[in-house]
Amino acid sequence: PKREDNPPLPFPRHIVGTYSCHGVEPLYDSDYDHDEDDADDSNGNGNGNGQQSTADAEDSDDDVKGAARTAGDNTVAKINQDRGGVAFPYGNCPRTALFAAYDGHGDGGEYVAQYALHEVQRRLERHPNFDTDIAKAFHDTFVGVDEDLRTVPEIEALYAGATACVVLLREKTLTIANAGDSRAVLARRRRGSGKDQRLAMDLSVDQNPDSPGEQERIEKAGGFVSPPPEPGLSARVWLDAEVSLVSKDACLSRRMR
Repeated sequence: PKREDNPPLPFPRHIVGTYSCHGVEPLYDSDYDHDEDDADDSNGNGNGNGQQSTADAEDSDDDVKGAARTAGDNTVAKINQDRGGVAFPYGNCPRTALFAAYDGHGDGGEYVAQYALHEVQRRLERHPNFDTDIAKAFHDTFVGVDEDLRTVPEIEALYAGATACVVLLREKTLTIANAGDSRAVLARRRRGSGKDQRLAMDLSVDQNPDSPGEQERIEKAGGFVSPPPEPGLSARVWLDAEVSLVSKDACLSRRMR
């Protein structure tokens, strides 16, 4: 049969895509304290002999990692650790599509997000229960990707991770799976208001360390949860009550590790 140049799509092209707002993040009080310590160390050691100061060395390291202080501003520039994808058609079906967003965090979080983006999409449609038990297919896929991150040489999964929010559309049915605090939202047109208005409807519930049930699960696994260090930040998971050791095996919330 003759190939169609513009086959029918379930969505207009101009409303399908991925968008990420990135590039800067605020500097918090803890960052200022750290910079002051660095400045003290630098003044103590001196750099009159052409040696690079401690602060300069750290700035160079930040440049390599993609993060650097924005001069004269209360922000820090950073690389984009977000990943998003739209797969259509999906699962060998023209009436199925997959939408996904991953918010990487930590040193190398962009690699975790990139790995999850490709592996979740690849494994989900190949799962033996993809057509019969999508909940099990999602669960096994998420757990499998999370566990296999330990074996990827380029990723230090102890200090990096990513959220995952994945939406599967079949015909007119949506199935949502998420790990962490990325959220799926549906925009519904509001009729009869006289204006072209849309209402935002949450389709998923954020998974935070201090969420009801989640904190109990973490503590039962041997972890400890501390409150958010500042407004707008997430609670933290630790291995000890003194909040000095990062938990490696206590089933960290807000991440594919």
